[in-house]
Amino acid sequence: MYNFKNIIILTVGLLFTVFAGLQINDPDPFIWITAYSFPALLSFLFLMGYSNRYFQWILPAYLFFAFYLFLYNKDTEVMHIFDETTNEMLGLILCAAWMFILPRFKNHK
Repeated sequence: MYNFKNIIILTVGLLFTVFAGLQINDPDPFIWITAYSFPALLSFLFLMGYSNRYFQWILPAYLFFAFYLFLYNKDTEVMHIFDETTNEMLGLILCAAWMFILPRFKNHK
């Protein structure tokens, strides 16, 4: 069971790393590479045994910025399914959800 949890944490960490890499062609890559790299970094630190409950204090910041993007969404150009701002908002919510779930794997070793 613990090995399965490690695989999940590693997979999600690698997935957020890929998400960060895909942001290179974004108009503001530094913001979004940082936003996606942080949950990946937390996942890898968690696998190495470093866990800190204060990491969850970052979660409200992600939710605040997602809510801000929701309120001030002025994009009208739809990319594939949603406009760019909605995609960014959903990405922040996904990061916040993972940072909420990650400490629940506390006994992962």
